[in-house]
Amino acid sequence: MNRLETVPSGEYFVTMSSDISAQAFLGSCVGLIIFDNVARVGGLYHILLPEPSSSLSDDSPHKYASKGLPLFFEALEKKGAKKENMQAVVAGGALMGDVSNVDLQLDIGGRTSDIVLGYLSDCQIELLRVEIGGYFGYKITADFRTFDYSIELIGSNIVGRRKHELVGEIEDIDTVIQKIKPIPQIALKVIRMIHADDVSMSVIGKEIRQDQVLTARIIQLSNSAFVNPRYRIDTIDEALVMLGERRVLLLTLSIFTELYYKEADNGYSLCKGGLFQHSLGVAHAAEEIARMTRLIEPELGYTAGLLHDIGKIVLDQWVDNFYPMFYRNLYSDENLTLIEVERKLFNIDHTMAGAELAQLWELPESLAQAIKFHHNLEKFDKSPPLLHIINFANLLLSYFKTGLVVNKFDAQNLSASVNYLKLSPDKIIQILERIPFNNLQSFGGNI
Repeated sequence: MNRLETVPSGEYFVTMSSDISAQAFLGSCVGLIIFDNVARVGGLYHILLPEPSSSLSDDSPHKYASKGLPLFFEALEKKGAKKENMQAVVAGGALMGDVSNVDLQLDIGGRTSDIVLGYLSDCQIELLRVEIGGYFGYKITADFRTFDYSIELIGSNIVGRRKHELVGEIEDIDTVIQKIKPIPQIALKVIRMIHADDVSMSVIGKEIRQDQVLTARIIQLSNSAFVNPRYRIDTIDEALVMLGERRVLLLTLSIFTELYYKEADNGYSLCKGGLFQHSLGVAHAAEEIARMTRLIEPELGYTAGLLHDIGKIVLDQWVDNFYPMFYRNLYSDENLTLIEVERKLFNIDHTMAGAELAQLWELPESLAQAIKFHHNLEKFDKSPPLLHIINFANLLLSYFKTGLVVNKFDAQNLSASVNYLKLSPDKIIQILERIPFNNLQSFGGNI
């Protein structure tokens, strides 16, 4: 059976001829396949960024086209490949939506593509196919047994495996919302503590210790690569001291939130845990944007990012049942956004459904606004810094961590948020460098 390797952003995979295929999900990232049919060696490189920012040390050279390409080709040559026999396939670097002036100014994918194509030209490597730019994400696959490749629109391969358009009765929105289990009181207490001016370490420890399973999960997560502490943590008290009260609270909230996203992993998700991984990535991105701009507290950005898509929990079964129709509407000539397709097919969108859940759970007003208005540019005056940060974080994850969820945005929202936040291309690259794209793991376990 052919084994399939998924190459994460900022990494590459190299092998000699074998029953292995490799794939990468590309939005604004660039994918490069190299085949040497003589030596029977090949590789796939998933390139995140064009080059390092000037402000950070180059501690992860594989992320960047300028630094990683020589390393990728060195790995190929160590397996026996020779540049004179190599052939290349390049894809990705998409604008991911209608083109705006900000897209053209940033053009991170375009800059990455230029470096890749320039390198291939300098090495005189034959190009089998170049599929760069455009407006949609793609999945690129390399078969290292046959040395064939494919480039597919992300999500299109799932349509055939989903249900047909003729489906039975499904529950109405109100019924679904009422069936969703209430958020635990400890989770609401954690949310309030995160946003309190003064947080008591003793109160936090007491609240968490009341749940032994939660305590065990936090300690396990505190010692994972996701957090990567310098020393092993064995107790909640040690976690509080070494990671800080607010970081422990954010970990606690993340564990609770995953339980809800697990209930909705069929419609919007393009992979197992995709909806939660996307929300966790938005949380990290919002935290970094908040830290850089200093417009809101980073903890507020993280929390709002984690919860912004909770309305998809409600609509997930609808999307799953109508997936072929949903997908065709999303990528039809009408050029509808995700929100517009939801409203067209279901008479409600995930922000409206999320607002009902936020009210039911009695979430703080700032979080309720982020859930309700994060796609509605006209309402951004309700809470401008938070909404612009969540909007931009959402766009960054959709551009640079594709293959997680079905998404499609309005390009005007990108321009508005970049201008409001006063983010230059260099600052955006600094933010992208700090997001742990490849550590958006599922926490696992039951609470």
